[in-house]
Amino acid sequence: MTPATYPARTYSRKSLSKRKRTGREDDGGETSTTDSGGRKRIRIRSQKDEQETVAETEDLEPTPSPSKSRNSRTYGSALKKHHTSTTVLPSSSSNHSELFESVTPSESPVCTPKKLARRMLARSKTESSLETSPSRSSAMERTPSLPTLPSTPSRDKGKRKEAEVDNHQLPLPRQPPNIARTYAGASRSFLITIPASSLGPNPHIPPGMNMTIGDEEDDYLSRESYSSLRARWDVDNSEDDPYPVDQGGSPSKRRSVSAAGTPSRTPSRRGKKANALSIPLPPGMMNPLKSITELRSKGESRRFLDEIGYMFEGMDKSGALSLRRTSALDIVTKLCDADFARKAEAADFLGKIWGVFIDAGAGQNEDKILDILLVFLAALVAKDGSSLADLAQRPSGSRAESSKRCMSFVDSLFNILASCTNSGSSDLLYLVGSGDVDLKREGLSKKDKSQLISIYETIATKSRLFPKNTLITAPLLITYTLQRLPTSLLHPGYLSTILGSLRVSLAPLVSPPLHSNSYVKPPSRAPSKPISRMYTPPVISHLEWRDAISRFSFQCINAHLQLLDAFLLGQWITLESDNSNDEGKDVKEDGDYEASLDRAREVWLLESLVALAICAEMKMRIQDKDSSNAGECLDLVLRILVSQTHANAGWCQAIVRYPYSPTFMIRLVAWAGDTYHSFASNGGRNGKEVQGEDGEAARLPNEEINDHTAEMTKRDDSDEEIRWQDRLCLALGLLANLVQAVDEAKELVRETRIDPNCPLRKGACIHSCCCSRPISGLDVLTQLYGRQDGTLGPTILARSDIADVQGHSGKPVDLGDDTQARRLLDTLSLLGHLAVLFGLLMRGSRTNEELIVGALPTKTKGDGRRTTLSRLLDQARELVSFDAAVTSADGEDDDIARGVVVFLQELRDKAERT
Repeated sequence: MTPATYPARTYSRKSLSKRKRTGREDDGGETSTTDSGGRKRIRIRSQKDEQETVAETEDLEPTPSPSKSRNSRTYGSALKKHHTSTTVLPSSSSNHSELFESVTPSESPVCTPKKLARRMLARSKTESSLETSPSRSSAMERTPSLPTLPSTPSRDKGKRKEAEVDNHQLPLPRQPPNIARTYAGASRSFLITIPASSLGPNPHIPPGMNMTIGDEEDDYLSRESYSSLRARWDVDNSEDDPYPVDQGGSPSKRRSVSAAGTPSRTPSRRGKKANALSIPLPPGMMNPLKSITELRSKGESRRFLDEIGYMFEGMDKSGALSLRRTSALDIVTKLCDADFARKAEAADFLGKIWGVFIDAGAGQNEDKILDILLVFLAALVAKDGSSLADLAQRPSGSRAESSKRCMSFVDSLFNILASCTNSGSSDLLYLVGSGDVDLKREGLSKKDKSQLISIYETIATKSRLFPKNTLITAPLLITYTLQRLPTSLLHPGYLSTILGSLRVSLAPLVSPPLHSNSYVKPPSRAPSKPISRMYTPPVISHLEWRDAISRFSFQCINAHLQLLDAFLLGQWITLESDNSNDEGKDVKEDGDYEASLDRAREVWLLESLVALAICAEMKMRIQDKDSSNAGECLDLVLRILVSQTHANAGWCQAIVRYPYSPTFMIRLVAWAGDTYHSFASNGGRNGKEVQGEDGEAARLPNEEINDHTAEMTKRDDSDEEIRWQDRLCLALGLLANLVQAVDEAKELVRETRIDPNCPLRKGACIHSCCCSRPISGLDVLTQLYGRQDGTLGPTILARSDIADVQGHSGKPVDLGDDTQARRLLDTLSLLGHLAVLFGLLMRGSRTNEELIVGALPTKTKGDGRRTTLSRLLDQARELVSFDAAVTSADGEDDDIARGVVVFLQELRDKAERT
């Protein structure tokens, strides 16, 4: 049997023998089929519909046989109760298109929907329950986008009727709206508003209520589209939306629009871009900045916390110790990244991670490696002062069972610092470069050593906290953080911990006490013979000083000294406020803290500070890469000594009787005075400027640098000049305090001999200068006075000149960038300090009086003793008036300087009588 004889397939399960099919197609495209029930179905088809039906069938059957008849599946409508299949017979060659003249409009063509839209429209016909008439012969509303066709007439069983088309009964098709293709268009059944009157009376509702319900607007029986709901609730109108929704319309208006259903047209991309509103930006900005609040609202913080959430799982207290260490190291390593740290700060992650570390056992002296990672975390947070202050002021969150109260941020740091400096343990980071014996003594294995090495390398290379080749220690990390804290968070009870840590840091310079329970064990790499043990012999080996310099970090000691200096200046929390905040603490009186400082001075503090100053001087003279930290340590030592020797006879006597103090002070005055004079006399540069033929500064050929570099160099030189001036004033102030409190200091200054140009290359020069041209301390001071007095010219400035510089109000004014006026004022102040110091040295010492007056320079050859004393008197008075203007707000008065002025006036009057 050939393929052409195959019957058409249907979806019915009845046998082919019981199915009777008769079909005839007229020339006009009329198709007549008879189903198994004997009912006749007439369908009118146009050529265009036939072609689209064939094309649709080809899409459904990719590889059909040419000889097979094609089947067209017709979906049921609301008028049909049974679903039947229709067989399409071959079309006749005759043209019967005149039958459709009444259907096709003559004015404008009607767009026929495509096959996909037609299938979807057929599926979404209106349900039969919505019909207003139960008759089958009534016309059914068609989709406006399709031509309006007459409904199929009633069929009588056994009779065949011709299809008749009445032009008077067919309405003209409406012009379809210009809508975009959707799956069902505007004919979705769930978008059709169902009137309440069509539902009929409800037997469960009282009769009087039916009319009320029918009169109400039935908005709740229809569903709004998602776009209208988003517009109603302003879902897309966020604070960062580049296309803000118009807020001009009222909510009721938006509701009425959204209730109408899906918009007829989807907004295009071009229209959205056209309606975008430009966001105004401040001048000089190209892109809008995101604040922390905006970052949180956009969800970046949430994604960030989800990303690092697995790290917190490893920090669980119930987990293994190695897992906690590894997780903590991963967290601090990620915080070394600037972008990660920024996200952590925006997500308020720093406080959370601190609490996780504390809950994991860090800061409780349970595991030293976790304690090191905790202080490393604190140092990373200390890069930003505001973040550090917020973290330090958070409520305590420690879970230590042994402690009665929770430990705060500052308490945790001082607890770890105390554990690193007691006699029973050592700093693990300091032992990284040592052998396995020291690690075993601390109870660590080789695996722990590898973790310590990894932590050390992370701090040294990735954290960017310290310069390269810095000796990393746990006290360095802790003091680095503490010195950046607000001083109001530091309690005076922490002073003993600071002193103990400073003593361990200065272990190469400190001799241990012979019989003392407060002995602090030095690190394992400390020299076997501290330098302080060698202080009594007149000469020590210079190599031991060099070896001591290489065994401690100036940066770590600098942080300790800054904390100690802040305490001595009274910048820590006061006793009254501390008593009100911490009533349960054992608060000491101020006298107890002074007594602890005096005990430390007698045992180790004084000699270690002087030895540190000598080491810093040696470091600065060789111009090492760490010379800047050494210079800061030298300045801090001078500040501490000046503050402690002010009206304190105990400290003054201890310094005067110390064998290395006089030589160090006189040598420092000579060195600082010469360096400062070189800056002042060479236009702010340390002897680097060359004078041209016209007297102006000439630039060297190899100094062709740009203006920016020249400006930076000039600023650096100006800062260095001010630094050396402060150093000189501190050294002179220390000498003045010693001479005022101890009478033997006057003789000590006169008998101390040094070479002003001593490079300190010999070990013997540390105790007593061995250079070829030594001079006395009085000569050093008089030469310094002569250099400063010579810069003022032959005219001696009177008090009126000082008033002109200070202003008519008598108070100091801001000189700004006026370098010459600033140097003039600095020179006058320095001459006043030297005049007061000379008066202190001459008072009660006839020998010093003759040497000083005879060594001071004179302006003219005829100047004698009276002229010299008059000049000293005027300069001392100028200093007193200047100090009175500065300290008038504080109500303080310098009685010492006034007493010197009275003494100099008596000497001048005595010289006039003779």
